[in-house]
Amino acid sequence: MQKNLERVLESAFAFHFRITPLICSLFADQELLARVRNMMNERSMGPARSTSVISAYLRAEQQLGRVAPAAEPETVAGLMLAASFNTALCDHFFHSGSAGEAKAHRQLRDAVRALVVGLDPKNGAKRPREKR
Repeated sequence: MQKNLERVLESAFAFHFRITPLICSLFADQELLARVRNMMNERSMGPARSTSVISAYLRAEQQLGRVAPAAEPETVAGLMLAASFNTALCDHFFHSGSAGEAKAHRQLRDAVRALVVGLDPKNGAKRPREKR
């Protein structure tokens, strides 16, 4: 599972690395941002799609007993994508997009390792019920 998640995060990072400058520039023009947001919603594009694919994989691993029952697949997927985007943003900001590549890939592997340790069924109990 760890290798699969590392591959997923490497792919997400490659995408995030390419789009980070574009995404950041959208916030400078709120009208353009609104148009892009609407277009993405109409086409079912955006981070929610990636999150749903990763969380579906994690739920399947959960059913096989390889992910702790207490793990929240949607939250873990969001954390993975957040780590990828943040790594891409920092790589562009601090390393001009090239010098920090090895460091970026190491950070991604470390992020996956941290999540996998937390996902290990031997490390967790049953998911607590939320009070509503």
